[in-house]
Amino acid sequence: MPASEIRAFVRSTPPVEGVNDTVLGDTSQPVSAEELSALGWKLFTFGTDAQGQEKFNAMAKSQGYPEHDALNLDFGRIDEVQHFKDFSDKLIFSNTTSPKGQFYLALSGSWFTDIEDTINNRWIRLVVTAGDGVLIPPGALYRCAVSEADLKQVSLLLRLKADELSVHTFNGHYISGKDAEEHPSRATYSKSLGQ
Repeated sequence: MPASEIRAFVRSTPPVEGVNDTVLGDTSQPVSAEELSALGWKLFTFGTDAQGQEKFNAMAKSQGYPEHDALNLDFGRIDEVQHFKDFSDKLIFSNTTSPKGQFYLALSGSWFTDIEDTINNRWIRLVVTAGDGVLIPPGALYRCAVSEADLKQVSLLLRLKADELSVHTFNGHYISGKDAEEHPSRATYSKSLGQ
């Protein structure tokens, strides 16, 4: 389950609010899994088969996520389900935080996740592909970038720290825009980094 195959690098510029920046923009300044771990992010390579999903579920349990089923989000249905559209717009067009954190396994597709690095005053671009597991710490600021065509190829298993998890309730676990930047979980996150 090492994260050695997951690719991350320093962005040349921070993401712009309201812009879905799908250009790779590789600065050739790689960022290691250890550097991301120092920011509270944990990366894993599980695979997408049944064994990989079992490992993901076991890891989620060990990280304190409830034992109920993970929510399977298939963005191929984005045009049919307004909740998916609202959710994807939050993640793509605005800086976002998950006040309770989240853990996901990419089942198909690929996208970028831009991560704010407050320690080094920079943004990091993480390239997520099928089989990657990403644990996002509570209060971390991030956003995603994916083309509309690629978004319809994305499917993931999502774990949130919630008593009840459904397509109708998960949207409230994400705070975007100015509300994300000013959310109390951001202060807790900064303290966890020693800031």
